[in-house]
Amino acid sequence: MVAFIIFSLFSTVYATGHRSVFFSKEGDTVNMSCTFPNIIEGDINYKIHWLKSTENDRTALLDAKKECTAATCKYKINTVNETTVNLVIYNAQRNDSGEYYCSENMGSYLKFPDKGVVLVVGDDPKMKGKVSLFVSQYGSSDHVTLICLVTEISTPYMSLRWFINGNLQSVHTPGSGLEVHSENASKLKVMSSLAVSAEVWHTGAVCACQVQLALNTSRHSSINRKGSCFGKFAVFTAIALGFLLLVWFASFILTDCREMAGNCEKRREEFSTSDAKDNYDIVTYAKLDFGPHGKNDKIVNKQA
Repeated sequence: MVAFIIFSLFSTVYATGHRSVFFSKEGDTVNMSCTFPNIIEGDINYKIHWLKSTENDRTALLDAKKECTAATCKYKINTVNETTVNLVIYNAQRNDSGEYYCSENMGSYLKFPDKGVVLVVGDDPKMKGKVSLFVSQYGSSDHVTLICLVTEISTPYMSLRWFINGNLQSVHTPGSGLEVHSENASKLKVMSSLAVSAEVWHTGAVCACQVQLALNTSRHSSINRKGSCFGKFAVFTAIALGFLLLVWFASFILTDCREMAGNCEKRREEFSTSDAKDNYDIVTYAKLDFGPHGKNDKIVNKQA
């Protein structure tokens, strides 16, 4: 029997198979249930423990008791049946966001029936949340790897869902498919990856990742083969190569024309020199005498 967690009271739950993420408004009463594979025997206050893990990787044991009210306690444990117990969180606040785990006290150790749940309370107005999608591996013959990068966030608590052509593929949460890294002293970045078959990718399928940061805050980014960096690079390369070929061809034609023009000029000069030489041999010189002459005087022509 697989343990599961259920939320109630105006909640929104995204199932992940092993882990759920729950978004709540500030001031709400959060009620989550945990089911164990065996019957719970003994004092519930001794037998069942709830733990909370924060973003600083610190795990704290919650002071949750069965005999408790909203006026006197923050946490309360309720018995639902022989295998199921509830954890009630009164007046949930933003600092209640975190990862919660139910456990069974086995005497010398604690036994966890599942991978817990992520709780996100309220909206952070300072958290912009920027989502970018990249193709990180294109050379593989059977698949491509997509990377969804979430930046400008102050908390890792979120739900990231992958879609292909609008169909849900997987859901990732902190500790279950999400990698959390420090961007600087106050900012974090989160990454998630998805392998897409080459056959699906080459059909132009639209791949998207959607990030739910709070109850009413979500971001998304999408990509396909035509819109990928590789596709844009291929188009740019083709245009660049075409332009270079055009420049080369124009340069070739221009160079050829210049050579032809040079040859033509050279031939023209040769013809001009030859004509001048030939004409020089047949030039006729005439001596004209404008002095007074008799009626019978004649002009004498000499031919060189």
